[in-house]
This record gives sequence, C-alpha cells and structure tokens, in this order.
Amino acid sequence: MSSRDGMTGVYNRRHREILLRNESDHCRRHYQEATLLIIDIDHFKSINDTWGMVLGMRLLSP
Repeated sequence: MSSRDGMTGVYNRRHREILLRNESDHCRRHYQEATLLIIDIDHFKSINDTWGMVLGMRLLSP
C-alpha cells in the first residue's frame, strides 16, 4: 500500500498514525515531550469550487 496521497504527495492518514505512534513511543522511552499541531481548513470545498482544484491542491501540497 502507498504511504502518500497520489495527488498531493503528502503522507496519508494511515502512515501519519504510524509515525505518530513511533514518535510517541520514542518520547516515552526517553522521557521527552512532544507537540502535535493539527490544522483544519473549514469549508475547503468552497475553495475548490471558487478558485479551482489546482489551487486547492497547491494549498495542500508541502
């Protein structure tokens, strides 16, 4: 299975969950803290509808 989204090239949810679990385990073993930032774009569909999917994909790409 692929670990990246075919359109944007970013890691998919399954792969991100694996990375997060690994990092969490590492922090626990080494008594380190970590921070996770999650960003949600409200009404993203309206961006695609107004400005087109090309711009929408550019916004999501790394």
